[in-house]
Formats: sequence, C-alpha cells, structure tokens
Amino acid sequence: MATAAMFGVPAQVLEHIKCIHVDGIVSLIDIRKFIDVFNEDNLEYSTLACIVMAVDAHILAIPNIGSQTSTITLCSLSFIFSVHCIFAAVITQHFGQKMKSLEFAVYYIEDKPTTVAIIYSAPSFLRTSSVALSTLGFLLGLFSDSGRSWTTTIPCTMAVVLLASF
Repeated sequence: MATAAMFGVPAQVLEHIKCIHVDGIVSLIDIRKFIDVFNEDNLEYSTLACIVMAVDAHILAIPNIGSQTSTITLCSLSFIFSVHCIFAAVITQHFGQKMKSLEFAVYYIEDKPTTVAIIYSAPSFLRTSSVALSTLGFLLGLFSDSGRSWTTTIPCTMAVVLLASF
C-alpha cells in the first residue's frame, strides 16, 4: 500500500537493500555506498525543494494567475510538501549516519526492511509530489480563465513550452 502511494519508490529501495543483505550477511562496505548515494540524493532533493518553493512564490505573484483559488491551494500544498521534503531529508540523513553502525544496520535491514525503505523513500515522494502540485497549480491558473489578457498568457505559455522542452 505504501509503495503504491509513494510512486513505487519503496520497492526500488527494497531492491537496493536486497543487494546489501544476501543470505543473512550484511556488507558494511555496501551499506556505506548505499548511504552515501542516498545522502547525495537527499542533498539534491533539498535543493530542488528550495527551488520549488521559490517557483511557487513566483507563480503566486503572477497577476491573474496567482490569485485564483485553485492555484493558491495547489501552490500552497506544494510549498508545504517542499518544507516536509527538507525535513524528511534531514531525518533520513540522520538515520543514514546511524546505519553506518553495523549492529544498527543489521537490526533494521534484517528485521525492518520496509521501515528502511519508507524512510529512504519519503524525501523522493515529497519532492515528486511538490513538483507535480506546483506544475498543476501553474497550468490550472494559466488555462482555467479564458478571459485572461495576452500579456500574461503569452509569456506564461512560453515558459511552459520552454520547461517542457527540457
């Protein structure tokens, strides 16, 4: 259930855990690689979450787009998810530091692999949700009102096309 709600990310993390935990043996070297990769990812997630918060603020500042209820709601939710992404990344990084202890790692990997998967999946889920909500809020604000002025619609449409090209 959690895997479906979190876009399948816990299943990917469980696959990584299975590579670390083979036949009851836990490799400390593999754990360190696993943690280092996720710490790098967490830094990227936190950076992206900060960027999404700035984008949300800019979307809300666009005349005739940021004043619509749907845009305000979706961008506000995106902002909240971004803040939670940063907190989840910090918690995950702290958990990762504890995972460098072999006893702690063995306990969680052998007895609670699902907990490890969900902890390491939370920042990714929150980041993806934040980006999706922000994009949806911008698109709803842009295309929901047919009487919008061209001075707002043309630059915003160009921004959507430019971003979609990446």
